[in-house]
Amino acid sequence: MKKKYICIVLIIITCLSIHIKVYGKYVFDQTFDAVQINVDRKRPAISIEQVQQKRTDELTQSVELFIKVFERNLGNDILSPNEVEVYVDNQKVETVTLSCIKQNSTDNNYFFKIDIGEIPIGENIQIKIKEGAFTDIVGWKSNESIETIKGNFLL
Repeated sequence: MKKKYICIVLIIITCLSIHIKVYGKYVFDQTFDAVQINVDRKRPAISIEQVQQKRTDELTQSVELFIKVFERNLGNDILSPNEVEVYVDNQKVETVTLSCIKQNSTDNNYFFKIDIGEIPIGENIQIKIKEGAFTDIVGWKSNESIETIKGNFLL
């Protein structure tokens, strides 16, 4: 009985003392993407590209603004009249007409033509597009954009 135990112990010690090293030529790395997340951390940015000013009659004029909105995922692309303020010689004008037409868009840029009519003739015209006029699908709001135009038509 003692011989059996001694044999088993010797076999175990022999097995533990044998070191087998395997050197592989290739290493396999298995990685995969489970989810791709695009995080939107930018507000829509408004850039006024071009301004055209036209005299409609003796007391009023109209202004065409061509703007570019930089945003990958624009949520609203409609500009309402209460989101645009017009000041003539630092006085707010309440009775203006406004139309906004989306002209075209690319991957991250949206182009709009804004017609503002019935603006009284003055020396300085300031057009403000309020903060939050454009939002993206996440809820980020655009900053306020201000354009000052020197009056070409004086009485």
